[in-house]
Amino acid sequence: MTRLLPPLLLRASAPLLTLALLTGCQGPGAPSQPAPKITKSAPETKTKTAPPETNAEPTATETGQKPAEQAAPATLTRAEVPLCDKASAALTQLRTLPADATAKQRSAAASDPALLELLAHTDTVTGRADKARLTASETAAGDERAAEALAPALAFWMRNRLADAADDKRPTVDRLASWDAAACAWEQLRTSATVQLGLVARDPERASLPAQTFDDTHLPVADEFILSAFIRGREALTKPADAHEEEELELILQPARQQIEKTFYRLVHRSVLAGARADASEREQRLGLLAFALIEDRLKDKNTPGIARVKQALADPSKRVPSGSVDIRRELNVAFAKRTRKYCSDALEHADRPLALRLASANEGATYMTLILPDMERQLAKDGFVVDEHRDDWRVFVELLEDAGELEGGTPDPDELARVSAELVRWNCAYQTTLGVRECTATVDERP
Repeated sequence: MTRLLPPLLLRASAPLLTLALLTGCQGPGAPSQPAPKITKSAPETKTKTAPPETNAEPTATETGQKPAEQAAPATLTRAEVPLCDKASAALTQLRTLPADATAKQRSAAASDPALLELLAHTDTVTGRADKARLTASETAAGDERAAEALAPALAFWMRNRLADAADDKRPTVDRLASWDAAACAWEQLRTSATVQLGLVARDPERASLPAQTFDDTHLPVADEFILSAFIRGREALTKPADAHEEEELELILQPARQQIEKTFYRLVHRSVLAGARADASEREQRLGLLAFALIEDRLKDKNTPGIARVKQALADPSKRVPSGSVDIRRELNVAFAKRTRKYCSDALEHADRPLALRLASANEGATYMTLILPDMERQLAKDGFVVDEHRDDWRVFVELLEDAGELEGGTPDPDELARVSAELVRWNCAYQTTLGVRECTATVDERP
């Protein structure tokens, strides 16, 4: 049986997803779009539409924003993922329980056998204990705590499945099954309140300005871009064996994996910052703390001391700036600036690696960069930083590697690659300086 993932905007003419990432943004001032609705259908069944979430954030229409003109949608067909698909109804039920649901009703919803089977599986695969966490929170009446306890299980399972799909030593049929499982996990994640908060997030320092205004002006819509990456990856995995060379598959799949994972981090990063706003509601603060659990490991070994500080500040608003001492945005971005720094030069420094891995590395940096780009503009504008020029430098860096795939030997122009890399490093190091990092680094952890 096959299933159809939801429609999305897709630039079908783009040769690779990278082009969509770095050139597919709307023009300045373009209105933000509501996230596409999730609908699932299969040839043997009727189309089902999930009911709206209880306490969902307002849509763009409800806030007076006009939806952008939409192009013809594309769809992703995937195989059935029994463990994930069977738990879908239980996940929806948990998310749509009324605020006054009794502990008995909430416990019954959280005890669905298909849901518990999925969590037992994800715990085994990821080494986590999310089944126990759900059981501990299932009686929390009046909020989404039980449903949102599932977000980490799905997020880390998605990451695990993407990593398996990217393993070129595995049989293609197994890689495809992992890719489809990751797609099913994302289908559930994107409708969670934790992730949805990132789609309508407001900036902590300019509370009346939607953070998505920046993203819609300079970057592709995050959830649509993730779905387009899933489409490209699956198309590459399902081509007949004699229709493409093995290298061609990797040149598509490896970047797509990085684009999905790091764009997901962008959404979660925005959710955390939304919960850190001075005027955030109690619910938004709680969702921000839940969102941080999805990227907490990204701070490890980059800004390890920041993990405890962010948790404390999200849990206690009195600890945050300006009234407190913890700048949550800075704590996050110290780690993500260091992660981005690695990929400013990684593809240049490892010319001996397969081209697909160098291209994946460049895409990883280009996507990590989207997390810190708004703050780079805010911090570095006085020094001549132009956000679109920096974004375009990343585009050129990626395209030099993409274009090399069509050249004999697959070797990009080393001098041009070095020139662009140096520019990426220059601005990344300038940003790390504004953050107070002692030395521009991709590897050194912050001191306590």
